[in-house]
Amino acid sequence: MHDKEKGIAVTGETGKMSTVHVWDIKTMKSINRFDLGDKAKGCATVSISPCGRYIATSDMCNDHNVSVFNISKKKPIFCISAGNDSISLIRWSKRPNDLRFSALTTRALQFWSPADASKKLFKNGAFGPNFQQTKFQCVEYDDEGVCYSGGANGAVHIWDQKGDLALVLKCHAGEISSLVANQGKLVS
Repeated sequence: MHDKEKGIAVTGETGKMSTVHVWDIKTMKSINRFDLGDKAKGCATVSISPCGRYIATSDMCNDHNVSVFNISKKKPIFCISAGNDSISLIRWSKRPNDLRFSALTTRALQFWSPADASKKLFKNGAFGPNFQQTKFQCVEYDDEGVCYSGGANGAVHIWDQKGDLALVLKCHAGEISSLVANQGKLVS
């Protein structure tokens, strides 16, 4: 994962000594290194916040811990179990000063709010009575902080700020494996 504007890239290692490295993309030198702990078994996914100050990671241990690190202060913010399902993707909200992100697991879409004063750091997305549950392959945020996910059912799912499903748009005959939101447009 890289951020061209901030000039950094982030990589995660697997193995006994699982770490996340932050690199300067111009000099190719290490800026920082974060240890995921001896039980991590590796880094499953990493994501840089749009502001370039934070990294969110998930590890490969049985608890599938999600960690957030502050790059400039060189310290962890939190590490918490996300549950029994592995995480394949983390995406941050693109809205300025919004520190929310989503984690895509094998069975759910989790909505994380690291700045939540109530310390309810995450919740699984809720389909409600009006929508049929499906698996997701991708998740993306737009510049306004709206979250979209691509379903195995060929639909784009639009989520509200609380992590509840608000709208389903049938777009494709087959599953949606990629979404990109840019300049007011969503491409699937």
